[in-house]
Amino acid sequence: MAINILQLISSSGFFGAENVVLELSTELKKMGHSVTIGIFNNHHNSNLDLLEQAMKHNLETHVFDCRQRIDLKTIRLISSYVRNNDVDIVHTHEYKSNIYAKLSALVTKKPLVSTCHNWINSNLKMHFYNSLDKRVLKHVDAVISVSQPVQKQLFTAGISRKKITLIENGINIEKFNTSVDELKLKRELCIDPDQTVVGTVGRLSNEKGHRFLIEAAKQIHAVNKNCVFLLIGDGVSKSQLEESARKLNLGDKVIFAGTRTDIPQLLSIMDIFVLPSLLEGQPMALFEAMAAKKPIVATKVGDVPIILREGMCGMLVPPSDADAIAEAILTLIENTDKAGLMASLAYAEVSEKYSSKQMAIKYLDVYKSLSF
Repeated sequence: MAINILQLISSSGFFGAENVVLELSTELKKMGHSVTIGIFNNHHNSNLDLLEQAMKHNLETHVFDCRQRIDLKTIRLISSYVRNNDVDIVHTHEYKSNIYAKLSALVTKKPLVSTCHNWINSNLKMHFYNSLDKRVLKHVDAVISVSQPVQKQLFTAGISRKKITLIENGINIEKFNTSVDELKLKRELCIDPDQTVVGTVGRLSNEKGHRFLIEAAKQIHAVNKNCVFLLIGDGVSKSQLEESARKLNLGDKVIFAGTRTDIPQLLSIMDIFVLPSLLEGQPMALFEAMAAKKPIVATKVGDVPIILREGMCGMLVPPSDADAIAEAILTLIENTDKAGLMASLAYAEVSEKYSSKQMAIKYLDVYKSLSF
């Protein structure tokens, strides 16, 4: 039986949660189900990057206008859409969509599934929203945890264990078996053909730990001046990170490439991928680097040690430790055989355990367990 699903998210950019929504929706559509990606158009902080990506993938989309932080009209718009389009299940991502969908469900009586990607208490406002989210999640029909640390947080928040299912994130592996004109792309980014490219992909915010990668870059540059550091992404910490790079006299050795949609191509020109995060669940960027067959240095946070099989598929370092990051990167540069073996094992691991198809099958099992 085909299921009609509304994937609902309030987005501030194209990051991990948005990537999950896109991959899941694509796979569900392949399986013959009807999927619409519903996106909030927040007038105070509008971002429709996910809408653009969904349209590129020929996915159905719907934009819900939201003129203020609490907009009763938006709740009515969601309710009307669910009723008028015979939606079977509303699947929400992040706190705002959870709250609005739950209020809508009081009218529509449709089952509500929520994926908890992570809670980041970056300030008092986010701490309040996250606390509210935990209360709302107690009243949805099914809660998906993307990692074991997130699952533990859900347990601690008092959410019924019967409602919680652990489903690992997944990606389309084939997307990273891509050919690219590496010389042309390097020229575009002002990278010399013979330079060693150390790169990372992610939102530029404090919890992602980029400042420690930049500090590590200073140490590496002191002994290996042929390295260049490529940071893909944008965010609130960008100006601070750029200033740090200037103060460390790294000049053009640290490249801030901004938000990009050609991640598979950019990964192909990286010699080493680094995930310097201070906080993670199951990072999509890590899966992408594994699928791109890149040697990896990553911090021991969230499910990262599990994904990298405790260091077999990549080098693990403590968070907030620039010295350890620098040492691990230099080790991979100097030991190409070790780097190649780790990259091969990482590719095998992500192919076997973390594909988008497997993720979609697990979500379907949750959908089918609900009455609709």
